[in-house]
Amino acid sequence: FIILLTSLVYYLSIKNPWKKNEKLEKPFFLTLLFFILFVLTSIFLDFFLGIAVLSFFVSFFWGEKRILYLILVSIIFPSIVFIFFEMILGLRFPAGIITNFYYN
Repeated sequence: FIILLTSLVYYLSIKNPWKKNEKLEKPFFLTLLFFILFVLTSIFLDFFLGIAVLSFFVSFFWGEKRILYLILVSIIFPSIVFIFFEMILGLRFPAGIITNFYYN
């Protein structure tokens, strides 16, 4: 089955090749910048604050302009990450501003 799907993708890519862009778009560079901001925020402030900021700004720069949805994404995504890793996998996150409220 995987070989069939791979062959189909290969055939479609030969039939209709992708456009080759010489220059990367502005959202790409902004995404890289916010990944660096995410790492710094995660190290010095809090991991979940970093995820919230990253998900908000990456969604914004890739085209989502509705503030309500941006706020929901920046709240729901870190919550899902926390539930999955903390409660399902049993992994404890490093101490930070938000995680101290939960762990203490």
